[in-house]
Amino acid sequence: MRYYIFYILAIFAAMSCAEKVTDSEIFNGEIKIIDDTVKSIVEMQGKEIIMDGITYGIPAVYDSLMFFCNYKMSDYFYIVFNLKTGKELGYFCRKGQGPGEVKGVPYIRQFYRENGDLKTIFEAPFNFSLVEWNISKSIKTGKTVWDFIPYDWRKDHEMDFPHSHIFRLNDREFVGDISSKCLNIDENCTKATLPSLEKRTIHTNTRLMEYPIYKKTLNRKDSDRIFGAHFCVKPDGSKMFQFMIRLWQINIIDLETGEIAGYRKRGTPDYSFLANYPGVDADLPAYFAGVVHNNKYIFIKNYNGVNENGDCIVYVFDWDCNLVKKLNLGYDIYHKWLLLDEVNNLLYTYNLESEKIFCYDLNSVGL
Repeated sequence: MRYYIFYILAIFAAMSCAEKVTDSEIFNGEIKIIDDTVKSIVEMQGKEIIMDGITYGIPAVYDSLMFFCNYKMSDYFYIVFNLKTGKELGYFCRKGQGPGEVKGVPYIRQFYRENGDLKTIFEAPFNFSLVEWNISKSIKTGKTVWDFIPYDWRKDHEMDFPHSHIFRLNDREFVGDISSKCLNIDENCTKATLPSLEKRTIHTNTRLMEYPIYKKTLNRKDSDRIFGAHFCVKPDGSKMFQFMIRLWQINIIDLETGEIAGYRKRGTPDYSFLANYPGVDADLPAYFAGVVHNNKYIFIKNYNGVNENGDCIVYVFDWDCNLVKKLNLGYDIYHKWLLLDEVNNLLYTYNLESEKIFCYDLNSVGL
């Protein structure tokens, strides 16, 4: 009996010590509870794509081109292939500190066309620049063609490199995240700055608009990483999509009005769960692991599949966060990058361990 009373008292003590937080205290917008209205999963058959060359790195796809950002290469960051022939087209984005070289660039998150040329834009903080890579001219000439735009990343920020993601909206503006910064490393980072988004000009380095997604952080271990998320921008530049890793929550940010809306699956944890989780960030359950998109749909890869076979399950949402379909792409051996070819409406997966590439036709399932 004494042990039973002690157990009850311990529970009450833990409850009294728990941090009591509500959604409205943490999130700077309305959170809507949504149901999983799509019960059936569409089985898809992928076609394996064989490349003739080194296919290791972080991939990206556009039309007939496949890119691998490979940080292990000695002289370049990128290798490009022709998807139709499997042939290597060349090495690009030279490493170094000389003219036309960069100390570091991220993997490709976005493609766009300008004056008929395919391009992408990088943050190059070690070069204090934005770098616009003209992919079309690079492949045509066999040499990297890109423009360096001087940029002081520390302007308006306490951090040297505040953005881990940037997305070009037009030839004048981009939107980027502002990473959370730990304020007390010696105390397991229980205090941190709030992550947010901002819109800035490309050529004059002027902040145009801020998007504060959160009102306050959580007083817990690894608070600088607890709101970790993945981003993408609707190709028309009107909205930004963010899915949280440690909550089943999707956030849609209107880039014109600044309005923020959250969507959380019914019966899944809330911010109180994050605040009172006893372990560190890495021990928390994870829900999603990758996102690709076009102007109609958002495709999110489930972190660990949803069945005993460990299959790669992809949730398909529209931009109003309505769940449209669930796709089963087959067994996920280790980790599959999810890629989308907007031109041909093809979904690709890349397995980092086996280096295998599979292609799935979205037209075959009405998407």
